[in-house]
Amino acid sequence: MKNFKYIITCFFLIYSCKQDLDEVFVNKKVKSLFIEFCDEAANNNAYGEGNNIIISVYDYKSDEAYCISFKNRDNYNSNDIFGSFKYKRFNIYVNQNVPKSMIKLHKYDDTIKSFIKNKNGFSPFKEYLDMWICVQNDTISVKRINFENDKYKNIWQIIK
Repeated sequence: MKNFKYIITCFFLIYSCKQDLDEVFVNKKVKSLFIEFCDEAANNNAYGEGNNIIISVYDYKSDEAYCISFKNRDNYNSNDIFGSFKYKRFNIYVNQNVPKSMIKLHKYDDTIKSFIKNKNGFSPFKEYLDMWICVQNDTISVKRINFENDKYKNIWQIIK
């Protein structure tokens, strides 16, 4: 009976996570890239210890041309306002400047400094995972940094 309750609880958690992502991600391609990013962070020993993922804009030209990033970081300095949600074991923080045509949250009300503590000894060359996503009109390009899969690591690819 305990196993049955465990299976039902797991099924409910998995189902509720997917339902939440459908509400958050307007763009389905970005949603699948986000899931890929979280899977990489969770399954990779070098990055799996952190539980914070930050989604922010790093280049904005217009509503049709902008770039965002997913970062698995334990330190991040910003006075911008962020919204948040949980996915798997991660705390996800979304900058209010991320276009609502891509990701939409119901509220943005805290600064990131209240979420993430700086750590001494942070090494940006070994302990982070980034995904950069650029949108121009309807074209999405992605670059993955520090991913284990070398076939697409550190190069830009068009997502169809």
